[in-house]
Amino acid sequence: MDKTYLLNGHGTFHHENGNLYEGDFNQGWQHGHGKYTWSDGSSYEGGWQYDRKHGLGKLTYADGGYRKGSWELQNYCGIHRLYNKEGQLIKEVNEDTGEEVRK
Repeated sequence: MDKTYLLNGHGTFHHENGNLYEGDFNQGWQHGHGKYTWSDGSSYEGGWQYDRKHGLGKLTYADGGYRKGSWELQNYCGIHRLYNKEGQLIKEVNEDTGEEVRK
């Protein structure tokens, strides 16, 4: 923490609702690389910018399926690959156009 009591550097923040963030902070923001885990077991690990998913990351759903790709300030962008819980590729989607690239 700095003198204004904002988190800086690497740390862990436990939310009252059961969610958890472990990773980099800058002036209290989730900023850099980190992992956010929701209370239902789903998680996102990757880049963060001002509390928003940004850059490369992996979003894992509560059922074990997941997607890998890029985010730009919380929004999907570019090619995302979707996998089932066994790690088998289900499809690839261009999130900029909404078109399926490969099934």
